[in-house]
Amino acid sequence: MNTLRAMTVLQISDMKRSAEFYNALGFGVLGAWGDPSGVAIMQRGDVTLMLQVADTVNKAGGRWSVYIYVDDIDALHDDLTAAGVAVTGPPEDKDYGCRDFGVYDPDSHCLAFGHDTNSAPYANGLGPERGRG
Repeated sequence: MNTLRAMTVLQISDMKRSAEFYNALGFGVLGAWGDPSGVAIMQRGDVTLMLQVADTVNKAGGRWSVYIYVDDIDALHDDLTAAGVAVTGPPEDKDYGCRDFGVYDPDSHCLAFGHDTNSAPYANGLGPERGRG
């Protein structure tokens, strides 16, 4: 199991205002979920950020601090549970194209681990069109 990349998750208060700000910084919107949107992924070059409205709680029951992509989420889940790490539950396929689960660190930061379920070579927007920067 390999760790591939990490995406910082920023807690925000207003999606429209934040998306406009990050767009002005050269970040393009790769995807947004919810109606109204509570989560959006922004990217500029190789830098990816997730914006999460502070009152949006993910299905793991918390607010993510970081999303860490791996190449085999089930193997990671098995490794962590065998090591005695408390996880939020088994890996689940989600409507945003990832299979994931989370863990909480001692300071209550929620670390989400997942992998792309889209088999395209540049799944979840991480392809050659990476924002404007």
